[in-house]
Amino acid sequence: MKAAMTVLAVLSLAALAACTTAPPVGRKFDPGIDGSADIPAGKAAIYIYAKPDQGGQLFEVNLNGVDKLQLSAGTFQAYFMQPGRNALIFGDQILSMNLQAGQRYYVRLYTTSLYLVLFTVTQFHVAEVLPAEAAKDLLECTVPVRAATSTPEQK
Repeated sequence: MKAAMTVLAVLSLAALAACTTAPPVGRKFDPGIDGSADIPAGKAAIYIYAKPDQGGQLFEVNLNGVDKLQLSAGTFQAYFMQPGRNALIFGDQILSMNLQAGQRYYVRLYTTSLYLVLFTVTQFHVAEVLPAEAAKDLLECTVPVRAATSTPEQK
């Protein structure tokens, strides 16, 4: 009986993992469209993304403490933002960026987990990424079906 329960638990976890790692629905990142669009005068472009290897997580980030953006793993969102000091808040992490008009910036959201005997500790990370690394990462991403809960100046 104990062996049957163990097998059932393993199969249930495998089925759950298959559901949570399914690719998100939406248009794939297209470098010809998404990576080369004109940036409006007086704005900076920022691409925020979470790679697909983050499972079925939902990421919520605050832009300057005002606008909320929700991304699932494997999605990206692009925004035109005001130049100057901007803050992206993800979990307990804050990424402060000094954006310059006419420039593109890339930000990756991710978590790491520390598995302890009785519980798991999840750490939040938000990091600016170099364009060459972001270009590879973004090819794995799609535009999310659900956009920001508040509407910053979107691309």
